[in-house]
Amino acid sequence: MEATDVTMTIYIPRMYGIDYVFGGMFDKKIVKQCEKKIKEMEKEIKKHNQIYKKLQDQQKVCWLANRKVTYKMDTSMKINDYTEENFSAHEERSTRRAMNKVQKHLQETLKQAKKTEQKYQHLLEQESRIRSSVKKLEQDIVKMIEFYVNVRTRTAAPVNSKIHTIIPIQTVVQRMSSKYQFTVPQEFNKKNGFSARLPDFELIKREFRK
Repeated sequence: MEATDVTMTIYIPRMYGIDYVFGGMFDKKIVKQCEKKIKEMEKEIKKHNQIYKKLQDQQKVCWLANRKVTYKMDTSMKINDYTEENFSAHEERSTRRAMNKVQKHLQETLKQAKKTEQKYQHLLEQESRIRSSVKKLEQDIVKMIEFYVNVRTRTAAPVNSKIHTIIPIQTVVQRMSSKYQFTVPQEFNKKNGFSARLPDFELIKREFRK
């Protein structure tokens, strides 16, 4: 199946750069609070990775189930057409019994395909929730850093205010971050169709630079 590189990005703050940038502006207690949030975020990211992989696997299961449905529907139609054109009334009755079996198998295949689709939709919902959780934790961390930076800027020596002016907080967060790339499955399916394979994601770590 066709793959694309459609992605979204989340920045993951990494606390080891904060003291370096702000020259000890943050107390150890504050750093620990941020670190705790980051650990929560890392756990959620791990869960998201697991759910996304399950979603990719389930997409393949859905493809297989849909192919089976298509094959059995085509077979049923061909048998029905052939029966109407070539069999006598007596032969047709016996063939109809065989056709009933084919139809029964088809219905079972349709039910199985529906179950696989429902599971896929359930995984989509799980993926969406966990992705939102990751994003919220990221925002919480950024707000926490912004709050303490602003507090210290108002009360600290002029040199700290100057540092804060020169290096905007969003720039700092981005510079001391990893880059978490992943696809939004709902948007991808809508844009590319369900037959396009959900692309892989990757976690890109990068070194902090002032």
